[in-house]
Amino acid sequence: MNWLRRAMKKAFCFRHLLFVICHLSFVIASSFAATVDVNVFVRPGHNIPPQSVTDLTAETGSNIGEIDLTWTAPQTTWNIDLRWFYIRYSTLSVNDAPFLGDTTYWWNSANVYEISNWWKPGDKVTLTVGSLTPAVTYYFSIKAEDEFGNISDFDVKTVNLNQTKAPALWDKVSPSAITTLSAQTGDVEGEIKLSWISPGDDGTAGNLTGKFRIDYATYTKAWNYNTYQIEISTSNLSPLTSNLYIVTGLSGGVTYYFRIWSADDWGNWSPISNGATTYAQVDVTAPAKVTDLTAQGGFNEIQLQWTSPGDDGITGNLTGKFRIDYATYTKLWNYSEYKIEISTSNLAPLTSNLYTVTGLAGDTTYYFAIRFADERGNWAPLSNVATGWTLDNVPPEAPTSLVAVAGDTEVQLTWTVSVSDDVAIYKLYRSTDLLTYQLVNLSTYTVHTDTGLTNLVTYWYFVKAVDFYGNESSSSPVVSAMPYSPDKIAPLPPAGIYGEISSEGLTFTIHFSSVVMNEDRTPCTDIAGYRLWMSTGIFAPFVSVSTTTELSFTIARTTDTVRFYALTSFDRTTPFANESEMSMFIDNSDDMNLWVVSSDAVVRIPSKAGEILRKGFDDNVIVEIQRNTSEENYPQGRILRSIDFNAVENNSQTTVNFAFDSKIEIEIFYKVSSDGTITSLEINESKAKESLALFWFNGVEWIKLGGEVDTDRNSVKTFTNHLGRFQLRVSKRSGKFSIFDGPIPKIITPNGDGLNDFCQWTFDNPNEYAPSGEIFDIRGRKVADMKLGLDISNNSGTLSWDGTDLNSRFVAPGVYIWQIKAEGKVYNGTIVVAR
Repeated sequence: MNWLRRAMKKAFCFRHLLFVICHLSFVIASSFAATVDVNVFVRPGHNIPPQSVTDLTAETGSNIGEIDLTWTAPQTTWNIDLRWFYIRYSTLSVNDAPFLGDTTYWWNSANVYEISNWWKPGDKVTLTVGSLTPAVTYYFSIKAEDEFGNISDFDVKTVNLNQTKAPALWDKVSPSAITTLSAQTGDVEGEIKLSWISPGDDGTAGNLTGKFRIDYATYTKAWNYNTYQIEISTSNLSPLTSNLYIVTGLSGGVTYYFRIWSADDWGNWSPISNGATTYAQVDVTAPAKVTDLTAQGGFNEIQLQWTSPGDDGITGNLTGKFRIDYATYTKLWNYSEYKIEISTSNLAPLTSNLYTVTGLAGDTTYYFAIRFADERGNWAPLSNVATGWTLDNVPPEAPTSLVAVAGDTEVQLTWTVSVSDDVAIYKLYRSTDLLTYQLVNLSTYTVHTDTGLTNLVTYWYFVKAVDFYGNESSSSPVVSAMPYSPDKIAPLPPAGIYGEISSEGLTFTIHFSSVVMNEDRTPCTDIAGYRLWMSTGIFAPFVSVSTTTELSFTIARTTDTVRFYALTSFDRTTPFANESEMSMFIDNSDDMNLWVVSSDAVVRIPSKAGEILRKGFDDNVIVEIQRNTSEENYPQGRILRSIDFNAVENNSQTTVNFAFDSKIEIEIFYKVSSDGTITSLEINESKAKESLALFWFNGVEWIKLGGEVDTDRNSVKTFTNHLGRFQLRVSKRSGKFSIFDGPIPKIITPNGDGLNDFCQWTFDNPNEYAPSGEIFDIRGRKVADMKLGLDISNNSGTLSWDGTDLNSRFVAPGVYIWQIKAEGKVYNGTIVVAR
């Protein structure tokens, strides 16, 4: 190239010399023809370089790897033509290391591109530079040379260290969307076969080098090629090529949804494919039967040995479980009846297995059988039955009837001798925490007094028998006792409380039953009297009002002020009497409500409903509140509070179950944080009415009651006629009348046996609309009216039907239609009556 350029430059100089010679020849010839005055102008030698290019620009080209350059031919002295342009380009700019502003160093290091032609100053020049690396930015500089070989300086942008630059064109066309994706259940458990026709690199044209991405889920979702399960590389893949891919490791029998995308080597991603859906293959082949089970006896244990089968017959690693059953007699074996279950993971076929069954009786024959199951629950046939026997290592029988009687700083213990005839000695153990026991006595007798103890500390004891061979029996039943000084146990609070308002309404008398038991349920024979306490509110402080030895208090009453009262009992212990905890509260309102109060919940029992607490059982019944924090799981679950409201007999502490004759009120509290959100919830207090509801467990299932949300008291309350377990849950509440549960149950048997005698519908009623419910037979004839239930609040409640008609007679078995009307809407369905 350089030699050609030098030759061409010499040719240009020769052209000028030839012009001068021809011109002189013409003048000389003319002088012979005539005598004239001739002025000859010869252009002197030219050595002024062209001006620098000022407007070099670069833009991404039209084809991959191209950049388009444009500039204006610069000015020259005497408007001399331009003959050459020298272009240099690089992926580094003159400012980058190692050049750091050295334009000459950069020019000499850059790639060379030169063009030649004839240009006039001011001509627009365009040039396409190709074979560049796509998407890479290139920096350009240019110089101009005139026809006399004079070369300009660098273009202005290069001189100013702000070179012209542009990226080379890259592939921007993505493959077309795959529309042929299909899914079929595979041949092996957990497999699905995918097939599709591949697109082209650009739409449907060109071999594809890039990748496929496959995403799948067991549910429909928002699909995106950036979240995927499988990526497959492609290389020079022709358009319309059939593709097959087997997805493994799926859950057999589960339906999966698939999508696929393709990308070319420039990362241009296709649109999402069509959807394909099918289920993964399930395993239907059970492991083979174990035929070599053996049993080898030891002391109180037998070691079993067998060869494991495969997942499918005798092939495939086994992930599942095996069940061992054994007995001291031959029996009818069944895999659903077993003593031991052990999980297996990736267990190779024909693997030798050992398992030791411990805790067996000594000198006893045992029969064993084993079954295997794979992870799909395919059970192998029963193995052969193996027989083994334990060695004679039998401990004596444990002593029985251990009794502990507490005294002052001591406990006297007695027990019944072991029935074994080879007992050598008894070991007595003691603990104060039920975790760590220490040996306190070795004796051949069956009585021991443990002395030097601390009063009012509970001690737990058990005893063991040891035979002459050192075999130690199991423990006797654990018993406990608390040493105490005489009469330091407080009596129980009074129960059987009810009120009586005088005819003129000016006095209020509180009646109650005598206290006959202490807190430890020992008889209380030294009651000295009873104390009355008064408060202005159930959570306000109580002050002592009066004491009496009688079983009632009469106090003044005003109709415009409600007061709350509680009772305690105290004994004759000196110098300080033992006083009980406070009883249930009672107020002096017209309803004379009984109250059970805790920091988490409140129960209000009107006087009429409370009669059953003192008249329905042999013993007075009290109501207790117990919070079950182990069941509360918000925010992972939905339960904010779980509380038991239990009725127990005061003296025996026996739990009793009954329904009140009329409704009582149950209220459960929630807490509000300083930022206005409900504690443990991510909702604002203002949303409580839309988000909180009460549920009741009826012994079989949870029933949603709804309830009235009181944002002033931070509580949800409802009226009901039963106690039991209630939960405050996060549950969406309707802004209008809606039935959220029922009928429960869907089949009733109204025969008076107390089981499924009636069905119930539960509803939200925020607008306090009066709903009505009717029952029709399948011909549309009205049979009965529903009744409002006792589980009700201002904005929720229940309707019920007991299977009787309008004349209170039991209806015939069959299908009936129920219909509920409220707020201008009708809700209906069917209910079945059976016998």
